Amino acid sequence: MAITAELTTALPYLSGSLVNNWVIGITFKDGTPGAADYYESEYFSEIAYDDANYGYTPAATSAWSTIPALTALVNMDHYYDLFAEQYVSVTDAPGELVSDGTYTVPT
Repeated sequence: MAITAELTTALPYLSGSLVNNWVIGITFKDGTPGAADYYESEYFSEIAYDDANYGYTPAATSAWSTIPALTALVNMDHYYDLFAEQYVSVTDAPGELVSDGTYTVPT
């Protein structure tokens, strides 16, 4: 399957009636639900209006009415990469490791 991402948390912090900070949570999933290859994880970002990379003009919560507007505040590429690495480490585990007591160091 392909990695999917879903906006699962959007928590505005207001100053007066304007949003000055957001906490954004994105849940990533891959694999088949209920199968051994299934994995999901949620990542959070706190974004301030004056953030150097993802800043925005403070506005009322009504201005943030679409998922793309909210997810644009987050470095999605970074989280996709992070999730892909975690997915492999969780689902591609080598199994139980057993020591080989017969091995000798080469001379």
